[in-house]
Amino acid sequence: MKIPLRFTCRVESGASCRGKGRHENAFAVLVVIILLAIMASLAISNNVALGHLHREIQLLERRHQKRHESGKATNAPPAATTASTPERSAGLSDSSERPPKQ
Repeated sequence: MKIPLRFTCRVESGASCRGKGRHENAFAVLVVIILLAIMASLAISNNVALGHLHREIQLLERRHQKRHESGKATNAPPAATTASTPERSAGLSDSSERPPKQ
């Protein structure tokens, strides 16, 4: 008994068409599998990098909070000590209390 083929092909110049389609399909499947593997590895590496960045941001936030809790780090310039002026040393605290000039 002869099993009928599901596809028909014309044999030109002595080439057979039975194995040609199978090899092309296998190659296409192999290419798709390789592309899927590359995409999966990129997705995994992106997730790993995102996890590292998330941990680094948390560490920076903790450092920032500790710095501001201590109250040492401010944007204001340091308080300069002013030398006492003769008016202040004489007990006059405001310029309106100065004696009139003669």
